[in-house]
Amino acid sequence: MKITIRLIVSLVLVVALAVFAFSLYQVNYEKSRLARDLERRSIILAESLQESIAPLIQSNAVGKLNRIVERFGNRERLKGIAVFDKQGNALTLTAHLRSQITQPFPQAVNSVAENRS
Repeated sequence: MKITIRLIVSLVLVVALAVFAFSLYQVNYEKSRLARDLERRSIILAESLQESIAPLIQSNAVGKLNRIVERFGNRERLKGIAVFDKQGNALTLTAHLRSQITQPFPQAVNSVAENRS
């Protein structure tokens, strides 16, 4: 009887360990997949905004630039949008990001240097 109980308990523990390991693997895989998807979507958004914002920056139309940034930045799944110059200084930000972004923004400078959106 004791051997049967030990065998059952050890089998349950092994199965539980296997389920835990597989669940951990699935969670890590899903996190990395979601991060890749978020990065891909943000690049697509940045490239589409870049096409409409670049002429406004060149013509120094700050009012139109602010309206576009606020319109796109107020979507339900975005924290906000920021537009930077080549030195990393913010040209315009959505209201939610103003307190969260320091000046100059080194990621913007790196992005321009590497020719990325």
